[in-house]
Amino acid sequence: KERSLTIPSMGKLIKDLETAACSWDATKAIVPETLQRIADVDEVWREKTRFKVEAYEKELEGKHGIFHTLPFWFYFRQEDDGTMSKLGERSAKVAMMEAEAELDREKKSLEENAHLCGIFELDGLIDASRKHVIDMKQDLKAMSAFWEVANNLEMFIDSSKALVWTEVDLESVEDGAKAHLKEVKGLHKCTRWSDSFKSLDKICKDFLSTI
Repeated sequence: KERSLTIPSMGKLIKDLETAACSWDATKAIVPETLQRIADVDEVWREKTRFKVEAYEKELEGKHGIFHTLPFWFYFRQEDDGTMSKLGERSAKVAMMEAEAELDREKKSLEENAHLCGIFELDGLIDASRKHVIDMKQDLKAMSAFWEVANNLEMFIDSSKALVWTEVDLESVEDGAKAHLKEVKGLHKCTRWSDSFKSLDKICKDFLSTI
């Protein structure tokens, strides 16, 4: 048996439409207030993020300062008995590997903060922090090259001193020393403030003056 289709009365349809229209008007009325509330919440979180990222930049600035006190920036180290000895390429590179690992961990924090800045349209705020990390990365690369140059110079000086005086070709030794000095002078400018660079530069010049 077929079921009969019940058609609502015209009066009920009109009433339902009026009810829907009233609901829609009520919804539209609260939209501006809702949008303002959302905007207010966004502004609160934007300011919290700004404070967090600015504090992070200060923290990174402090870490950058500590980074410049690490062993590979110094050509000599103090032993337990108070005497000074050359740090050497091997010890320097161990210290640089540890710094590299720490910097890799720092990059994760940097990207987390950068992501937050992107969400709240604060992209430029992360630039100072990113520069600290980039500069430290560049420093590690430059200091790795520095210690290779230093090691080569030390081996050259040691081998030259081991020569029997009668077999010494002074011109050849002098040319070699000048070539090493050129390599020292060609090191990245970010190394030149350090004790390591100043000490190596002096060692090379002092050796040249003895030839």
